[in-house]
Amino acid sequence: MSEFTFGFVVTNSEQNYQFVKETVNNALIKPLNDEWFVFIADADMYEVPTTILDLSTKCPVMNFQNAEDHNWGFTIFHNGKEVSAFDYSYELEESIIQKEIELRYPDMENYIEFVYIDPVGQQVASEIREGITETDTYKQAIMDQFNSLDISQFSLFNFSQDRIEEISNILNPTYVSGLKNPFELVEKFKVIANLEKMSWIRPDRREEFLEDLIL
Repeated sequence: MSEFTFGFVVTNSEQNYQFVKETVNNALIKPLNDEWFVFIADADMYEVPTTILDLSTKCPVMNFQNAEDHNWGFTIFHNGKEVSAFDYSYELEESIIQKEIELRYPDMENYIEFVYIDPVGQQVASEIREGITETDTYKQAIMDQFNSLDISQFSLFNFSQDRIEEISNILNPTYVSGLKNPFELVEKFKVIANLEKMSWIRPDRREEFLEDLIL
């Protein structure tokens, strides 16, 4: 089964713990490690409740999500607004291929059947996929993933300049474009950010989250 993670972290302090309990309705919170508290909100999967914005006026908050087969990313909130965000898609190439095929074949009734069953569609998809990473469309799509990223905002969580530089070295278009294994990026980030334990944490797993819970 593929991992689905969607949770929030704040720096590990008694004050931040109290802020979360007071501000986020029905939040479950516990230490992730010595650096972070992790919590889940009583909300639908992949929903950032307005109370997170309220909480961010008291302390910076980071949402981390990892849909292992699809994408991963994070959003940092501070002073009631989003100040940095990154979303890395594993489906970028397929999305470009689909858009190109839909442009070429506007009367196509079923994309899946055309690309995976129809010999013509299979050939067209193969031709588009070959060399796709060298196209301007792909390069621009890579760049667009960084439009909302401000790595300097990690200083809100007391990250040192060296640590911020480490993140900068892996979260940039040049590094990402050269990855042989795109799935390694999230693991590298989690090591630098000390979020290795941020896994399988999400709102619909509240019972599992209760283990070692601070009451």
